[in-house]
Amino acid sequence: MRWGIAAVLHRILTASARSDYSVDLAWDDGSRSSVSFADLVSRGVCARLSDKSYFVERMTIADDGYALAWPNEVEFSADLWYKTHPEDARRDIEAAE
Repeated sequence: MRWGIAAVLHRILTASARSDYSVDLAWDDGSRSSVSFADLVSRGVCARLSDKSYFVERMTIADDGYALAWPNEVEFSADLWYKTHPEDARRDIEAAE
């Protein structure tokens, strides 16, 4: 069997940002999840996201469902939130600072 990129990546179908810095996600496989960005929004490149209105109103689904993004060039891969624990994401962001 030949595996393409679509076989390993999951797409976000819908995303709803909330004022508690969480995002409710619906995935292409029918599953749903909620991801908290609360520990990330005040750090480094994510600092702009600490404005609750900005976090909620400016979030978009990017790259044809393969990412969540905000206008200040902050983008998170969908696969990161599908299977990765938030602690891993925090570590990666801190390493990039």
